[in-house]
Amino acid sequence: MPIEYVLSKSVPSAIQSIEIIDNALIIKVKEKQLLFICKFIKYSSLLNFKMLLDIWAYDTLKANEKRFIINYMLAAPTKNQRLYIKSNPTIHNGIFKLPSITSLYNSAGYLEREVWDLIGIFFNSHPDLRRIVTDYGFNGFPLRKDYPVTGFKELRYDDKLASLVYEPVKFSQAYRSYTYENPWKPKEFK
Repeated sequence: MPIEYVLSKSVPSAIQSIEIIDNALIIKVKEKQLLFICKFIKYSSLLNFKMLLDIWAYDTLKANEKRFIINYMLAAPTKNQRLYIKSNPTIHNGIFKLPSITSLYNSAGYLEREVWDLIGIFFNSHPDLRRIVTDYGFNGFPLRKDYPVTGFKELRYDDKLASLVYEPVKFSQAYRSYTYENPWKPKEFK
C-alpha cells in the first residue's frame, strides 16, 4: 500500500497536506499533532519509519506565527523509503515552540539542540536543551534573518590577561589596497 494512502485513511485530521515532489513524499502536519504522527509512522507495521535522519528549520521572513518551518527526514530501512514531515512551530510569549520527539528517536536529541541553538525553536520536554554550536555567553540565534551578519561581540584570546576576552566587533581596512583590476581577466599578448 502506498504511504500517502495509509496516512490519508488512518489519520486524516492530523495531516494538513500530502504532496509528492521529485519522488519524495512530504506531509504537512499540525504542530499539536506532530508527536502523534511521529509515533504512528514509527510503530505502524504498514509504515515502519524507524530512523530519524535529519531535522532542519528555516526562516520564511514572514512577520506572523508561521515564520519558521521545521522539517523532519525519516527513513524506513526495510522498505527503502523516505518521508519528510513539515510543521510550523507555534509562538508562545515570543518563543517558537514544538514538542520534542526525543522519546521516540534517540538521534533527535542532538538535532533538536542544534535547531534550538541556531534558529531559536524551543522543544518542549527535551531532556537537555542547551547550546551546542555557539558559545555559552552567546545572545541571539545566528541563522535568524533578523540577526546581524557580523554579530555583536567577538571572542579572542589575550596573551597578557591569559584568558578569553569578549569585545565589540570592529573592522579595520588599514592594510587593504584596491587596484580595481580583474585578476581573472586574461592578459593580452604583445
